[in-house]
Amino acid sequence: MKYGKVRVSMVGTIINNASTKLEASICLRGYDTEGVEVDSVSSGSVILTPGQSDTTTYIGDYAPEKWASASLLKAYVARHGCANSPGEAISPIVQVKTQN
Repeated sequence: MKYGKVRVSMVGTIINNASTKLEASICLRGYDTEGVEVDSVSSGSVILTPGQSDTTTYIGDYAPEKWASASLLKAYVARHGCANSPGEAISPIVQVKTQN
């Protein structure tokens, strides 16, 4: 049986508080009950001038089997999508418990 993707969406605002131009994206990582990362998806990047902000609805697609094992989501802004770890985020990390 072939499964489609599980669509996850959230609204986020990226604000450039730096004194230079910033390119960034929103990353959403899923973790299982033991804290192991099961999947990650990132939004397209935005380029912001100093003081500029962008509020966007982020939509990501998860593989259903990975989404089913995710019990915690961590969302944050990063300079290079999900290539960065949450420890290198340029925003506070928002954690959300999932309800599978």
